[in-house]
Amino acid sequence: MSFLRNRTNFRTDIDDDDRIPGQADESVLFQTTGRTVRHSQQLVRSQILNPKLTQDRRNKARDALAAVRGAGDKLRGISLLSGLASSPVTDVVPASATPEQLATGDDLPPVSGLARADGPIANNQGPARRTRWSWMAQSPNIIADLKNFMPLQFEFPPHPERDRSNDWFQDAYAVLFDRIIVFAKDYFGFQDLEGNFNEPWAIDMPDEFYRYVELIAEPDPAVGGWDEMLTNTETRTFLIVGIIVKILEVKVFAPNLWGNTKEGEDLLHNLDRALLDSEGYSRQQLRCKSIRTLLGGASVTPNFHKDCTTLTAQILLLLGPLFDYLTLLPARPNTIIPQPTALYQSLHNIISSAAYLSLCTRISPTIMHITSLVPGSLYSPEEHTSILQPSWTLSKTIIQDRWTRDHELMEVERAQAEGYKIGYEIAGQARQQSKAGMLALQRFLDAQKKLAEHKPPGYTHRASVKIAVWPVTRRYWAGNSKPGGDMDGQSVYNVTGAGAVFYYKEIDKPVESLFDFVARKKKMIHGRYKRARDLLAVLGLLSLGVFLVLFYVVGWAGSIAWMEGVLNSITEFLKQWMEKGKEAAHSAYGCSGSPGADWLARTGEDPLGGVKDVYSKATDGIRESYDTFSSKAMEGAQGGFDIYASQKSKAAEAYDSFSPRAKEGFKEGFQKRTSKAGSTYDRVAPKAKEGVQDGFDAYSSKRSPLGGVAGDVYEKTSVNAKGAYEKTSSKARDAAGDAYETVSSYAETMAHGREE
Repeated sequence: MSFLRNRTNFRTDIDDDDRIPGQADESVLFQTTGRTVRHSQQLVRSQILNPKLTQDRRNKARDALAAVRGAGDKLRGISLLSGLASSPVTDVVPASATPEQLATGDDLPPVSGLARADGPIANNQGPARRTRWSWMAQSPNIIADLKNFMPLQFEFPPHPERDRSNDWFQDAYAVLFDRIIVFAKDYFGFQDLEGNFNEPWAIDMPDEFYRYVELIAEPDPAVGGWDEMLTNTETRTFLIVGIIVKILEVKVFAPNLWGNTKEGEDLLHNLDRALLDSEGYSRQQLRCKSIRTLLGGASVTPNFHKDCTTLTAQILLLLGPLFDYLTLLPARPNTIIPQPTALYQSLHNIISSAAYLSLCTRISPTIMHITSLVPGSLYSPEEHTSILQPSWTLSKTIIQDRWTRDHELMEVERAQAEGYKIGYEIAGQARQQSKAGMLALQRFLDAQKKLAEHKPPGYTHRASVKIAVWPVTRRYWAGNSKPGGDMDGQSVYNVTGAGAVFYYKEIDKPVESLFDFVARKKKMIHGRYKRARDLLAVLGLLSLGVFLVLFYVVGWAGSIAWMEGVLNSITEFLKQWMEKGKEAAHSAYGCSGSPGADWLARTGEDPLGGVKDVYSKATDGIRESYDTFSSKAMEGAQGGFDIYASQKSKAAEAYDSFSPRAKEGFKEGFQKRTSKAGSTYDRVAPKAKEGVQDGFDAYSSKRSPLGGVAGDVYEKTSVNAKGAYEKTSSKARDAAGDAYETVSSYAETMAHGREE
């Protein structure tokens, strides 16, 4: 049975086993290639009809028609038939097939094995089925695979006399959007490029691809910039969705009438010019009537399918390099690698469905307005929908964690500068006003200002559009449509809301151009492999020279034997080297695997814990030293003053005569001991600073790929910092105690001597 334009009944008077789709009935839905397939078993590298696949397609068509009639929604047929149109009905006859195989089609190898049987140079037309990936990389060529491929075409239902409802348009856009997402996942989301040395931006792509990417997306520096757009599977999927939607918006929904002829286009253009000053809704009323007249009762325009095929080929050339790159890379086991023909058919289905939807909007007396999102625009919860929520969460989390880490480091730097400033203040006015003291004060002020200006991300970042996936679509018509009300004003219906991928963007930060990024990426890749290519070229020339000399000296057989010996030696060496490396790795893990894992878990929970403890202990020790310094000084001075006061009545006259000398000696002793304490502090304080700084350097270096080495450095640096703290605290306390014990003793001796 055939699926006819008249969807009222089935034709049961024709034997379907004797007729294929497209033969003796030009109104059928499914079109095959132009060549006759009745005697195609005699053709090499051509397609032969598969009865099982043909019957399967007919069964699907019958089920789809029954579902459409039962649901009463003809739009449902587009969704049900999308998979049907991409299913094959033919197999390929290989060039290596024997006459016996051609005579019995059942003995032919499966289609998935023909490409490997014929070799990479065979010009085979593969079906639109997807095969499982083998560890041998394929070599797809979209242009060669699609050279003789003719896509299947949909037959769309006729347009009703009355205008379609808002729900119909909303469902139509929803179906179209879902099909685009499925297309992007199936043909551009099957490879995982993260964690490997993949550089998809380094391949040669059309400049139009870069322009469309810049129209819908901008990079997020926190998660990898432009690289993350293609290496991350989910981001790459929605990037392709955004590109296709943007192309449909510009190429399909923007023209006056899709698939229109030159005469019809002139008619609509002259109509718009004549009614340029007229009111918009009345102009739309006249335009929709003119379009219905141009259609003449047909479902589509005269050039509908031709324009669909042209736009499909253009988009295929735009996305072809990326598709080839993804299919060439080795994939995980059991990964389904799509075929170029299936890609072409699915893309053609999307273009034709969108084109039919654009015709439906043009014959409607209402006005359909599309508002595109601009990359970098701020998030509006009333109008926007976050399609990829994990991307937004990851971006915000990275920014907040980075700010918290930087803020903690700034607080540590400020506390360190404050400790130096307090030390110079306690050391005396002369030390405070010295060059080193003024420098310590300036460092403290700078650190305090830097900490005050370090605002949280809520002040500097906003949720912004990273990838514009779907635009806002609104439907306008005249009148408020309220029961019992007048027809003045207008009504607005939101057909679709805007969908996008968002990220945490820094305000007023310039965005890197994609063209500049790609140029820098290609230059880096070229420089990375230039030396390797030059070395391989030199080695190749040397090998060729050696081979020619051997061929001239020992002949062909001797040269082949020598080359086999060299290759066997190299193979054995590589095997031994791999075995030794594996044994060394197992030994290393056996010695330090479990402690290393414990250390990694411990440091992952609190990476700055050790450094913070060391610094806090050092700070407390320095403050304790200065507290001891001050308390002993005050005790010594108070004791001397008390002794002096108790003996004042007896030794007033003698003390007055000896006072200048005592004051001068006390002052010289105090300055001498104070200078000694300050010198000791200046000598040991940098060591404490270096110990703390080494602790933070170890924290930074432990995140490098060195793993265990970074952990050892971190532990050793923490021990050094603790040792520096203990030495600093001990030396500072001893110096302070000796200085003021001497001063106090000198004061008491002076007072007792004067008493005697």
